[in-house]
Amino acid sequence: MVRPGMGSFLVFVGLRGTAAELALPSTNFWLYPHNDLDGMMSRYAALSREDVPDNLAMMFITFPAAKDPTYQERHPGRSCMTLLTMARYEWFEEWAGTRAKHRGAGYQQYKMAIAQRLLERALRRFPQLRDKV
Repeated sequence: MVRPGMGSFLVFVGLRGTAAELALPSTNFWLYPHNDLDGMMSRYAALSREDVPDNLAMMFITFPAAKDPTYQERHPGRSCMTLLTMARYEWFEEWAGTRAKHRGAGYQQYKMAIAQRLLERALRRFPQLRDKV
């Protein structure tokens, strides 16, 4: 039987202000805690679900609003940021077979713990966004 592989966890962040006002770059950023990527991912993949929020490995940051010339026409005065990290199926397996928006408080708390850590890390890299989320 084929088992699920490594997936991803995304956070979509709305920002008050245009890409120009917030000095959002149109490039993507991969942030790593160190250069041993294979070791980092092996250790990360071996984490228990409970250890993940405090031990996030890599993350990806992009600003779609800074890349889309029509964004301001559709969303005046706003922009957005997308954050991504890797996630194992097993960390969310408890909720397999459940319906979206019906997974309970534990699921929401777990997702928000990861999302908050990713956001904190992104705001360290882009401090001008701290009061714009």
